[in-house]
Amino acid sequence: MVDSTGLKIFGEGEWKIRCHGKSKRRGWRKVHFAVDPDTHEIVGCEVTDNKTNDCEQIDKILPDQVLREVCADGAYDNQKSYDAIVNRGGTPLIPPRSGAALTDNPSSGMVMRNHTIQACWKIGRDNWKKGSNYHQRSLAETAMFRLKTILGPRLSSRKNTNQRTETLIKGQILNRMTHLGMPKSIKKS
Repeated sequence: MVDSTGLKIFGEGEWKIRCHGKSKRRGWRKVHFAVDPDTHEIVGCEVTDNKTNDCEQIDKILPDQVLREVCADGAYDNQKSYDAIVNRGGTPLIPPRSGAALTDNPSSGMVMRNHTIQACWKIGRDNWKKGSNYHQRSLAETAMFRLKTILGPRLSSRKNTNQRTETLIKGQILNRMTHLGMPKSIKKS
């Protein structure tokens, strides 16, 4: 499961804003995660500036061997993402954008996208999501929620290299906590 989120970075203090007014927008970094759906472990992580597109990082965050489905949101609906997944032996589960058209002379990844588009045309986008198990993508969002609630929604470091290291450490902390045990939900009857 692949997704991204934003983490706040060091900005102007409340005192400076109150005395001098806000001089610029608060900054943030984009964190891109790959999460294993079976173990809930973060298997790939990359930190970029807030202007970087999600699809530019997919090649960096996916493990070398992907042997199953890779779920991602519509931000990854492009050739670079599909090819990165297919080249690792995975099956991309990415909903095509509305109005998506079939690709002529497609690469191996875009052949998979063409099949997805045709399936969406045939059975509908919602039915494709249900049938393909696309909703497992929420596990990546859950990992990001855990990161922000347990370890905080901001980065303390000021330098880019330190922010990347801080994020990797936070990911390792979450993985250790996951190995210790995940909560089990039981439906009340």
